[in-house]
Amino acid sequence: MVDLGVRRHVGSWRYQMWVLRQVRFVLARFPDAALVLTEGDKVLPFLWLLPHQYRRRLTVLVMRVPARGGGRRSRWLFQRLKRLALTVSSRTCRVLVLAPAMTPSSGYVWRGRAAVPDPVEVTPAAPSSLTFLTPPQGGGGAMWLGVFGAISRRKNVVEVVDAMVRAAGPNDAALLLAGQVSIDYADEVMHAIRRARSRGYTVVLENRFLSNSELDGAIQMVDIVVAAYSNDASSGIFGKAVALGTLVVAAETETLVEATRSLGDRVMHTGLTPEALTDALREAIGIAMSRERRPLELAGPEEFVSALLS
Repeated sequence: MVDLGVRRHVGSWRYQMWVLRQVRFVLARFPDAALVLTEGDKVLPFLWLLPHQYRRRLTVLVMRVPARGGGRRSRWLFQRLKRLALTVSSRTCRVLVLAPAMTPSSGYVWRGRAAVPDPVEVTPAAPSSLTFLTPPQGGGGAMWLGVFGAISRRKNVVEVVDAMVRAAGPNDAALLLAGQVSIDYADEVMHAIRRARSRGYTVVLENRFLSNSELDGAIQMVDIVVAAYSNDASSGIFGKAVALGTLVVAAETETLVEATRSLGDRVMHTGLTPEALTDALREAIGIAMSRERRPLELAGPEEFVSALLS
């Protein structure tokens, strides 16, 4: 292992130059070594500055490969340039992209490019340690919905709370919000929670980031994970939920639909209008009541390392 010291110039274009200098240093010092550069997105357009003999010994992992969708013109142009950089760099060095959670396979492809799977590893905490999950007021038969991770406006938590109230009665549905609530969204979230509680619903807010084992345990204990995200991005929550057999309701954005296509009916998709979200939660609650959990084996750390180094 080579200690390169503290990262420098992070946040400026000089960072990419610093990374390339470190790549040159390592490959020159170890002539027979191959090098894996993780989180290579920002460095990708500058790889041509490396000598050809160095690029042949380099594997670059790109964390976010752009879709072919449209969007704002500035965004479309950025994505097109990044796809071009991926294509050009692939001619002289090994470029892999990070795929969403997938079932184990002999080869992984994401958006038409060689990929490594986002590794899914679950280590659920004992239910007795999850003291924030209390029985619903109406009894123990309610289906638990869960929203996890940083709670910001993009997760549409207020809309989820209101849709749950419209979709089912307080004896049939309860909600866990587990994650740090952003300051600029806190008042709206608390108002929605108080409104639901005043009508008899159990809504638990654990306003902090959970440990890995707490997160896995909470995902395992709820019946439905709700990911009504406004932004078009994937999430590691999906893989954990599917691996633990928890039904997922996800927004029907391009990336979320594409990322969960291989997971079958373990994931439902919904629009973000009040009507669509209400209908989706009503259907999901009905499914969760009548269907046994069906955990699915997904590629984990071993498969990730194998795909990266093979």
